[in-house]
Amino acid sequence: MVATRVESLKIPAEINRLGHALEFIRECSRPHGFSKDLIIRIEVVVEEVFVNICLYAYGPERGEVHINCNSETSRDGMRIEIVDHGKPFNPFEEALPADRTLDISKRHIGGLGILMVRQMTDEVSYLRSTDGNHLTLTFYNN
Repeated sequence: MVATRVESLKIPAEINRLGHALEFIRECSRPHGFSKDLIIRIEVVVEEVFVNICLYAYGPERGEVHINCNSETSRDGMRIEIVDHGKPFNPFEEALPADRTLDISKRHIGGLGILMVRQMTDEVSYLRSTDGNHLTLTFYNN
């Protein structure tokens, strides 16, 4: 049987709250014995997602971000679900893919953050439900 512990944080979708989100992620990561490098990787991914929600999910409206950390102790992993109630946006279908073959001066803006999230996360998924956008990020202590 998998023992699961869930911790949750609900904060305004405001960039000045990023520090609160990252501190919450660090606290959730501590019991796993994750390496410093893995915790930094998790923070970078969460920062990318959080900032994008703050900038794009709600437009001029104010909104919230819900962060749920599910700790799976038998697999030594942590699943982070980030939920916003903004406009529907599946980053894996709607974001333009980054063309890394072009000279940097000729590249379109966008796409590199989603590429980074995919490469730095062990598992990633998106679901749009009646209550918002759900992005799930899973990290294992490999």
